[in-house]
Amino acid sequence: MKHTKHVFPIALLGALVATTAVWANHPTPGQMGRVTILAHELETAAHRVHVAAERSSHHNTRAEDDALRRLHTLDQRARQFHREVERRYRAPYHTEPEFIRLFQAFNNARHAMTYLHAVHPVRRDFNRVERLMYDLVDYYDGDGLWRRYGGHHRFPAGRYR
Repeated sequence: MKHTKHVFPIALLGALVATTAVWANHPTPGQMGRVTILAHELETAAHRVHVAAERSSHHNTRAEDDALRRLHTLDQRARQFHREVERRYRAPYHTEPEFIRLFQAFNNARHAMTYLHAVHPVRRDFNRVERLMYDLVDYYDGDGLWRRYGGHHRFPAGRYR
């Protein structure tokens, strides 16, 4: 009978831990394989957008220069996030601050896209970045992140065609 006294508290503790994991703002260790793949693809896509935008820019306006700076920052943040995900593979909770910086850089670049003279490959590649960010944000608190750091609701993917 002594053993049954502890069954309920242990079961309750297990339920509490499971509930806490649902509210976490980072992926679980079991999800890090997928997050690593997405981070790698995002780094590649962000770099392609940045390079293509630099090559196709030609108006030399302040707004276009600002947009290119924001794409450069997104490129850097995507690279840093990928490194952090690979470095912190077994401790995914440490990747959230870097993801927030990436998310903010993405939002800044997204807003600047309207001021960029972007040819089709730039827009296509930015749509890829956008889809990858959608996939990643689901591992970092879903829509709550959009409200806390983006200030905007989700927007339809493929907006920059």
